[in-house]
Amino acid sequence: MSQDSDDVYFYYNYSIVNAYEDRAKLMEDLIVYLLWDYEIAPGLYSYPHIYNKADYFLESIRNGFKLSDEDMQIWQNTLDELSSK
Repeated sequence: MSQDSDDVYFYYNYSIVNAYEDRAKLMEDLIVYLLWDYEIAPGLYSYPHIYNKADYFLESIRNGFKLSDEDMQIWQNTLDELSSK
Protein backbone atom coordinates (compact mmCIF):
# COMPACT_ATOMS: atom_id res chain seq x y z
CA MET A 1 0.00 0.00 0.00
CA SER A 2 3.02 2.28 -0.27
CA GLN A 3 2.40 3.14 -3.89
CA ASP A 4 0.52 6.15 -5.23
CA SER A 5 -3.26 5.72 -5.03
CA ASP A 6 -3.60 6.36 -8.78
CA ASP A 7 -1.55 3.21 -9.40
CA VAL A 8 -3.71 0.84 -7.33
CA TYR A 9 -6.00 -1.32 -9.46
CA PHE A 10 -6.11 -4.42 -7.26
CA TYR A 11 -6.06 -4.68 -3.49
CA TYR A 12 -5.92 -8.44 -3.09
CA ASN A 13 -3.42 -10.69 -4.83
CA TYR A 14 -6.26 -13.17 -5.29
CA SER A 15 -8.16 -10.58 -7.33
CA ILE A 16 -5.49 -10.71 -10.01
CA VAL A 17 -6.40 -14.33 -10.82
CA ASN A 18 -9.32 -13.24 -12.99
CA ALA A 19 -12.03 -10.62 -13.29
CA TYR A 20 -14.59 -12.76 -11.48
CA GLU A 21 -12.40 -13.00 -8.39
CA ASP A 22 -11.74 -9.26 -8.47
CA ARG A 23 -15.47 -8.54 -8.58
CA ALA A 24 -16.20 -11.12 -5.88
CA LYS A 25 -13.66 -9.66 -3.44
CA LEU A 26 -14.87 -6.08 -3.95
CA MET A 27 -18.50 -7.04 -3.53
CA GLU A 28 -17.63 -9.19 -0.50
CA ASP A 29 -16.14 -6.14 1.20
CA LEU A 30 -19.24 -4.07 0.46
CA ILE A 31 -21.58 -6.78 1.75
CA VAL A 32 -19.60 -7.34 4.97
CA TYR A 33 -19.63 -3.62 5.70
CA LEU A 34 -23.31 -3.28 4.83
CA LEU A 35 -24.36 -6.21 7.04
CA TRP A 36 -21.90 -6.04 9.93
CA ASP A 37 -20.39 -2.53 9.79
CA TYR A 38 -16.93 -4.06 9.54
CA GLU A 39 -14.21 -3.07 7.07
CA ILE A 40 -12.21 -6.03 5.83
CA ALA A 41 -9.79 -3.74 4.02
CA PRO A 42 -9.83 -0.26 5.56
CA GLY A 43 -9.26 2.46 2.99
CA LEU A 44 -9.86 0.15 0.04
CA TYR A 45 -12.45 2.32 -1.69
CA SER A 46 -10.47 5.53 -1.26
CA TYR A 47 -8.35 4.39 -4.22
CA PRO A 48 -9.94 5.88 -7.34
CA HIS A 49 -9.61 2.83 -9.60
CA ILE A 50 -10.97 0.51 -6.92
CA TYR A 51 -13.89 2.89 -6.27
CA ASN A 52 -14.62 3.14 -10.00
CA LYS A 53 -14.68 -0.64 -10.39
CA ALA A 54 -17.05 -1.05 -7.45
CA ASP A 55 -19.24 1.77 -8.77
CA TYR A 56 -19.34 0.03 -12.16
CA PHE A 57 -20.39 -3.21 -10.48
CA LEU A 58 -23.19 -1.40 -8.67
CA GLU A 59 -24.30 0.12 -11.97
CA SER A 60 -24.38 -3.40 -13.45
CA ILE A 61 -26.52 -4.58 -10.53
CA ARG A 62 -28.83 -1.60 -11.05
CA ASN A 63 -29.20 -2.46 -14.74
CA GLY A 64 -29.43 -6.22 -14.34
CA PHE A 65 -31.83 -6.62 -11.44
CA LYS A 66 -35.14 -5.10 -10.48
CA LEU A 67 -34.19 -3.38 -7.26
CA SER A 68 -36.00 -0.47 -5.74
CA ASP A 69 -34.43 2.96 -5.74
CA GLU A 70 -34.19 2.65 -1.96
CA ASP A 71 -32.22 -0.61 -2.20
CA MET A 72 -29.85 0.85 -4.77
CA GLN A 73 -29.36 3.92 -2.61
CA ILE A 74 -28.34 1.69 0.30
CA TRP A 75 -25.64 0.11 -1.88
CA GLN A 76 -24.46 3.48 -3.15
CA ASN A 77 -24.40 4.96 0.36
CA THR A 78 -22.31 2.02 1.55
CA LEU A 79 -19.78 2.54 -1.22
CA ASP A 80 -19.68 6.28 -0.67
CA GLU A 81 -19.27 5.88 3.08
CA LEU A 82 -16.39 3.45 2.64
CA SER A 83 -14.70 5.69 0.09
CA SER A 84 -14.72 8.64 2.46
CA LYS A 85 -12.80 6.81 5.20
